Amino acid sequence: TDLVIGLPQRHPHALRWMLANAYPELDDGGRVERVVVCFTDCTALKDAERSLQKSEERLRLILRGSSDAPWDWDLQGNEIYYSERWWAMLGYRPDEIAPDNDFWRRAVDPEDLPGVTGFLEALLAGPRESYSVEFRLRHRDGHPVPVLSRGYVLRDAHGRALRISGTNTDLTERKLADRRIHELAYFDPLTCLPNRRYLTELLAETLAHSAHSGEFGALLFIDLDNFKLLNDTMGHAVGDLLLHQVAQRLRDVVRGEVCGEAFSELRCDAHVARLGGDEFVV
Repeated sequence: TDLVIGLPQRHPHALRWMLANAYPELDDGGRVERVVVCFTDCTALKDAERSLQKSEERLRLILRGSSDAPWDWDLQGNEIYYSERWWAMLGYRPDEIAPDNDFWRRAVDPEDLPGVTGFLEALLAGPRESYSVEFRLRHRDGHPVPVLSRGYVLRDAHGRALRISGTNTDLTERKLADRRIHELAYFDPLTCLPNRRYLTELLAETLAHSAHSGEFGALLFIDLDNFKLLNDTMGHAVGDLLLHQVAQRLRDVVRGEVCGEAFSELRCDAHVARLGGDEFVV
């Protein structure tokens, strides 16, 4: 029989772990006469085991506190591991769908699939050991989930890819934040029209294009008469409502939704912006 026991050393807090192998010797009547016990020092093995347990626990805690979704693909056995967070990111329970090796391909947004497939083929064929790529996965309810996939490629001595391990990071909140930052920088919050900064950059691009193409356009500067009087007498809330209505009517005119064929040529090339205050530009 085998038994692992801890034996105290001279130091009061130190232990040596021993693997005890016991071999009973029997007499002619089949009774145990004596037992031979051999001790093998396995302290290093126990220390390694504890270290591994601590590492695994540390990794579990890190993954629980992270928004990343780990996955692993054994290319030799064509086996893919999807973590619980990977499934949860797409709205599934881990045991809801069998871990199909090609599920990730079906989950990739159809518009992104050719690019992802080409990137993967080039990655496996080349010498790179790490990668980073953005694409969209389809959530269970149908909406796209933008993700950043990062990881490493394990290769043999000849450079052949044996395994890919990585994580997917949900970029939804980051994309929304980037969009919000863009809106705050380039759009007027009251009317949702492009602001002065957007207009200035647009005019610079338009003039540069015009210098090469020979095309020309028109610039309309529009302001509202007696707007200050309206604010002073009726209040700023009414003034804001008027600005909102004017912005909507200008958009409708530019799109050709009010004046019909008279403005049909403006639908693609005209822009409306709020310069500031009661001033608009078309």
